[in-house]
Amino acid sequence: MKKTLLSIALVSASLPSIAGEFHGSFSGMSGAAYATGNYSEGVLLNPSLGASYNPEKDDFALLFSVGALGSDKDDLIDQADELADLVTEIQATDSFTIGQAEDLKKRLQDIDGDTAQVALGANLVLSIPTELVSMAFIINSKGYISVNPDVADSDLGRIDSAIGGRFDPEDAEEGLQSTINGHGAIVTDIGVSFSKAFSLANGNHLLVGFKPKKVEVESIIYTSNVADFDEDDFDADKYTRKEDSMNYDLGLTYMAGKMRYGLVVNNLQDKTYKTIDPEETISIERQMTGAVGYVNGNFKAEVAADLNSVPAIGLGGEVQLMRVGLEYSAWDWLRLRAGIEQDSKNTLDDTYSFGVGVGALNLAYITGSEETEGAALSLGLRF
Repeated sequence: MKKTLLSIALVSASLPSIAGEFHGSFSGMSGAAYATGNYSEGVLLNPSLGASYNPEKDDFALLFSVGALGSDKDDLIDQADELADLVTEIQATDSFTIGQAEDLKKRLQDIDGDTAQVALGANLVLSIPTELVSMAFIINSKGYISVNPDVADSDLGRIDSAIGGRFDPEDAEEGLQSTINGHGAIVTDIGVSFSKAFSLANGNHLLVGFKPKKVEVESIIYTSNVADFDEDDFDADKYTRKEDSMNYDLGLTYMAGKMRYGLVVNNLQDKTYKTIDPEETISIERQMTGAVGYVNGNFKAEVAADLNSVPAIGLGGEVQLMRVGLEYSAWDWLRLRAGIEQDSKNTLDDTYSFGVGVGALNLAYITGSEETEGAALSLGLRF
């Protein structure tokens, strides 16, 4: 199973760019940057924030970020890896012993019902702020996968009946019938956001943003016998299918003194993408997120909440997140961050984040219930 998760990472890393809502900056605030993010990384969440810049000091910005988050609350990774070692040992012997049989049955029973989840991402952003219209070229990709075994009840009888003879767990007819299954997708957005700030009569400002984008979805439905798993097969054509379409994101930000109010609509059009299974599709649906933020000098805070639930790609069920984040800047070069994210649908585990920024380098650490852990890193250049 360690090979399984490593394979997932390699599949994603083979793309020209990988990404998602992982960023060394706002991931430290658990993604709460829909209203308080700046013109460079904030535009990843809210296209209107491309116009939130200071004309006296902000100019072109090029940013790159990567991140990953995983959960293995059932210790599936180590257990499945040990099971694979045992299968190799059994294949090397001419007589299948009672001890090997009991060990093999126990290991199958131990992983039955377990699950592991992985999310990977990265992004590349080139921001060009101007008074007329600010633009940002964005490549944003994210990969989700859930892995779980399906243990066949008949395997226990097969194991018992093979004691004393030669047993090959990989034999298609007489070997194990249990499988390891993976469901997920790699979703890549390639788009350009356009944003503009409007000064209102009351002295406040309204930022408006629009992002047309191409969305490419590479769906993954992977099934392998537990005894015949090979990480090199994970991205084989027979397990994946690619489709693409056009979609759009909209964003509004209202700035009133120290307060910030944001509204984002991602994926304005609901889209359905086919997989290798004619009966299974992946849906990417419209999602609205509202945010309220506070900015006062070196301190900012935000609460951002999804206003509707959407299908959880690769995980089953739906997700609807609420995020709370804080940031404090010291000495103009050191930034400290913290945040919390919760899913009201309980599909994703609660996570807590901590981040630090030093100059152009930002790091975030994410942890949570059910042994969830992850990290994000970002680097940037400003011209």
